[in-house]
Amino acid sequence: ASLNGAPFLAPAEPSALREDLDRLFARRHLEPRVVAEFDDSALLKAFAHDGAGFVVAARVLESELGDRYGLVLVGPMPGVLEQFFAFTAERTLAHPAVKEIVEAAQIG
Repeated sequence: ASLNGAPFLAPAEPSALREDLDRLFARRHLEPRVVAEFDDSALLKAFAHDGAGFVVAARVLESELGDRYGLVLVGPMPGVLEQFFAFTAERTLAHPAVKEIVEAAQIG
C-alpha cells in the first residue's frame, strides 16, 4: 500500500514490462503516481539516484543499483518479468560464455 501515490519512474509505454507492471498494480489496487516515463535505462537510473521516484529493475541489477546509484531493494514484484535478447551476425557462437548463456536460455 506504500506505493499508492508514490512517485514512479516508469518504463515507457508501450512495453511488455510496463504492461506487466500496470496489470500487477491493478490486481493489487495500487496507484503509484507516474512522474516520468523512460526509454533509456541510464537516464532512469540517474533520476532515481536523485530521488525523483521509485523504479522497478531486474533483481540481477541489485548490486549495481545499490553500489553505483545508492538505491535499495524495497521488495519483489512477483509476476513481472523482463526479457533480454541477444543478436549475433555469426551463424555459430564462438565465445564459451555466450554459448553457455544461450544454451541455458533455450526453451524446450
